[in-house]
Amino acid sequence: MQLDGQPTHLTASHHAIYLSLFSLFLAGFAMLASGTRFLRVRMHINKGEAVFSVLPDVLVVISVVAIIIIAIGLSLPRCFEITGAGA
Repeated sequence: MQLDGQPTHLTASHHAIYLSLFSLFLAGFAMLASGTRFLRVRMHINKGEAVFSVLPDVLVVISVVAIIIIAIGLSLPRCFEITGAGA
C-alpha cells in the first residue's frame, strides 16, 4: 500500500489480536448457547408449553456493545496518531 509515493506498512497491534481472539471465543460460545437454546425451546413448543427467557437476547446485546466499545477504544490511538512525515 502506498500513500504519497511512500510505502506504508500496516501492522496489527497485540490489542487487535486479543480483540479478534475474544470475538472468536464469543462467537463460538454464542453458537453453542444458541444451539442448546433452540433444542430446549423446540422441546417446550412440542409439549405445548410457552416458557421463554429473555436472558440470551440480553447477553448477545451486551456482548456486541462490549466488542464495539473495545474496538473503538483500541482504534482511538491510531486515529489521533501524529506521524513525523510533515516534520
